[in-house]
Amino acid sequence: MLSSSGYSRSARVWAIGVLVFLLGVLVVALAWRRSPQSRGPLVSPSPDPRLTYTGRFLNVHPSVGYVGDAVCGDCHIAETQSYRAHPMGRSLAPIGEVLSQIPKGGEGAKFTAFGSCFYSERRGERLWHCQTRLDAAGQPIYTLESEVQYMIGSGTRGYSFLSERDGYLFQTPISWFSQKRVWGLSPGFTPALFVGRPVSAECLYCHAHRVRPRPNTDNGYEKPIFEGHAIGCERCHGPGERHVQERSKGVPVEGAIDYTIFNPSRRFLAEHENEKQAVLRDAVCEQCHLSGEVRVLRRGRDLYDFRPGLPLYSFWSVFVRDHRSKGTEKAVNHVEQMHLSRCYQESSGERKLECVSCHNPHEYVTGPQRLSYYRARCLECHEEHSCALPRAERLRRSKEDSCIDCHMPRYAASDIPHTAATDHRIPRHKSSAFLPSAEDGEMVDSLQSFYRDVAPSDPELARDQAVALTRLMADGKGEPRRLARQVLDLLGEWPAAHPDDVPAWEAQGAALAVLGRSGEALFAFEQALGHAPDREYALRAAGRLAQESGDLDKAVAYWRRAVACNPQAAYYHGNLALLLAQRDDWRSAREQCRTWLDLDPGSLEARRLWIRCLRKLGERQAARTEMERLRRLEE
Repeated sequence: MLSSSGYSRSARVWAIGVLVFLLGVLVVALAWRRSPQSRGPLVSPSPDPRLTYTGRFLNVHPSVGYVGDAVCGDCHIAETQSYRAHPMGRSLAPIGEVLSQIPKGGEGAKFTAFGSCFYSERRGERLWHCQTRLDAAGQPIYTLESEVQYMIGSGTRGYSFLSERDGYLFQTPISWFSQKRVWGLSPGFTPALFVGRPVSAECLYCHAHRVRPRPNTDNGYEKPIFEGHAIGCERCHGPGERHVQERSKGVPVEGAIDYTIFNPSRRFLAEHENEKQAVLRDAVCEQCHLSGEVRVLRRGRDLYDFRPGLPLYSFWSVFVRDHRSKGTEKAVNHVEQMHLSRCYQESSGERKLECVSCHNPHEYVTGPQRLSYYRARCLECHEEHSCALPRAERLRRSKEDSCIDCHMPRYAASDIPHTAATDHRIPRHKSSAFLPSAEDGEMVDSLQSFYRDVAPSDPELARDQAVALTRLMADGKGEPRRLARQVLDLLGEWPAAHPDDVPAWEAQGAALAVLGRSGEALFAFEQALGHAPDREYALRAAGRLAQESGDLDKAVAYWRRAVACNPQAAYYHGNLALLLAQRDDWRSAREQCRTWLDLDPGSLEARRLWIRCLRKLGERQAARTEMERLRRLEE
């Protein structure tokens, strides 16, 4: 017989064994409960492709550093000089370097929109963008000024401008549109954006070389904000540290190809020509010219993780509409259009149509050379006599006998006013060219991965698609409740199984909020904040949900955190001020309302609350003065 102590030890061992078994059953059950789209092993993000890379290029590894364009220019003089004339080489610059390039120095930028007068004012070597609101008698009520620190855009289509306020970047309301040579409101601007549109790091990804974003903020940056201004050599060729080290030391190159640097040209990769190499070449261009309907950064990847020499789908999920012919075309939609073209679909081998078939990023072709240059590109595959139209008819339609006039016509881009893009679908007849709707923001029924035919089976694609659909909801491009249900179906139990996946929690929270399940939505955003306490998007979502549920204390706490995260966001101060007024904390409400008005003097709601604050605090005369100003604004 066992002693009592031996029996106790055996019982404890048996009990522990049962507990472990039950926990295992629970884990299996949770995994099985996930939706079919997300069912599978619970795994961490896929390994970093830069670390698992087995190819021959030596600058893919993340340990290889960037050196900057100036270093590249020491040896590659001709290439860097010609590239600087290319629009990509002029994509962004400090205002002091380009002030003379702005039409009339920016001082001719004067126009009226939504009852406000917009104009530029040059003060020495500095530029200011101003907005003055006039009353019915034409007298100014207030003026909002923003100093311009950067010009964005090459001027090919136009220029926009960036204002930096204590490390936060905003686009100003004033832009120059080159094709019509007019000043006007920046694309997509409404009165709500007159205080400045927050500029995210994802937006700057295609307009600047590299930036230093503050994690979890919408438009906050570490200083210096930019690591190189215009798009530089290393965005297409990869980091150059090892290349510079070996070439400067005279290390011999083994063979015809220098594998210390990536070169996407056909000639460079000729000895490795295959379908995969075409994907890698295209990926360099797709970084910016494949916008899709929505792009989602893959789980575990950072904004600048992509390295030339790797496929883009290892870093980004790009989603497109199921039926592109029903939607409007965006200005940066060239890759999608090319893939729809007969030239792309029916070409192969050395004549396979790719971006570099027609475009040389080191050479900007313009003026009289443009037609002959692109005509020569067409004739590399199409013989002179292959056009069905007689030469006389061609010359009647285009005196230069231009191929692209008929087969790559220009059209008004739906996302940039006063400008046009080129139809990369290469229609056979000009009459079949795409004519986009004048309306943008059309409803989107569903999305599919652009890389569905080339990317390997991806267990996380459903998660990425859910995040993408959430962004469609935010942009008003679909029926919200239908999209919300799709999001929840795609996610299944993914957030619970991957609790550190902050974007997944946010997608779930956004979908639940649309469906009116506020308590569950708030829980989801709180889970996101548990892993990223200063996450700006989650903070404002949680603040709104707590506010709607009537939990003023929790709402105030969230909005205080949002204000601390981004003190330049006017409506964060506004929401906090309104909540403090509800709690009769008028001194604190006055403080937040003052900042709200300083940042957004055109807000009628801010002025009404300001008047209430003044009255509650006994400042009667100041309240009467503000009432008169409000009356003039409301006229």
